Amino acid sequence: MKKRNKKYNPNKLVNLYRNELAKTYELWSSFDDVELTEASDRLKAAGVSKKQVIEGMYEYFDGDLVVPILWDLMVDDTAFFVGMDSYYYHKDDPTDIQTSAVQFDVPAMTYDQFKLGGSDAKVMDEHGFKRRWKGLEKETDDVHKPFLDKGYKLFKCMCYMKADVKFKDFESYSKFKAERVSRGMHRKYRLQELAA
Repeated sequence: MKKRNKKYNPNKLVNLYRNELAKTYELWSSFDDVELTEASDRLKAAGVSKKQVIEGMYEYFDGDLVVPILWDLMVDDTAFFVGMDSYYYHKDDPTDIQTSAVQFDVPAMTYDQFKLGGSDAKVMDEHGFKRRWKGLEKETDDVHKPFLDKGYKLFKCMCYMKADVKFKDFESYSKFKAERVSRGMHRKYRLQELAA
């Protein structure tokens, strides 16, 4: 039997965990904002807990960026890319369909600043001018407003979000991996039910 020359290093796993934690992970999510808003309103009206609301929202998202967002697992300074394709029909003539497509490259900020505004970060608008980021909700409202004012109704808003995520700590990274596996299994069983 061959003698082992290497000494046992009990810190080897700790170093592996540190390496995993130091990486940035490019995560993405896509969803229909109209469908998501309706589902969120239904769940909140039912009076369910925050955890049940989060778990209820999973099925409306593709991709994994939703996990660190909903469970607050990522570090505060995160840059986002957002793309939105919106589809509207006129209330008087449902065959009159309009579309709009916008993209935002949002510099690093906290998720609350990304969603609600309050950051001094600048983004480029569609005309190439730099302006202050108003928050995703306000930016979305500004995109829809010209169409809604003309009598159109939003019926689909496909959103794509991408970010390079760093996790807060190893516990957050472990939670992300567990939720990712859980979501994958849940999706697999749901697809099997639909196929049967």
